[in-house]
Parts: sequence; structure tokens; C-alpha cells
Amino acid sequence: MPQKTASMYLLARMGRTVLSLIFLLAYCIGKPEEALKFTIAFTVCYVVYLMYDTWFFGVRGNKNIQNNKM
Repeated sequence: MPQKTASMYLLARMGRTVLSLIFLLAYCIGKPEEALKFTIAFTVCYVVYLMYDTWFFGVRGNKNIQNNKM
């Protein structure tokens, strides 16, 4: 079960990354004059989101491991 959960998490994370890149590319094609500013802002927000996501699921995973040992 833990392997399936980890695989699903990685698949979801990869899917979000691909969709985010598609969105970023579409925006940059649609508004090239604002592309650099938007790309910087989007990248900063996305990295902060990924850090939070990693931390949250890391803490949750550790709690699940500790609960299973009891």
C-alpha cells in the first residue's frame, strides 16, 4: 500500500508540473510583453507551493509510519 501511495503522489505531482508548464507556455504566447514578469512570479509561487506540498506530505507520511509501528 505505501508503494501505491508514493506512486500516486509522484504521478499527481508530475501531472501538476506538466499542466503548470502548459499554462505558463500558453500565457507567454498570449501575452509576450508580460512574459518575463509573469514567469518569475509564477515560478516563485510554484516553488513555494511545492515546498509546502513536500513538507505537508512528509509530515503526514512520518505520522502514518509512526502510527503503523504502534
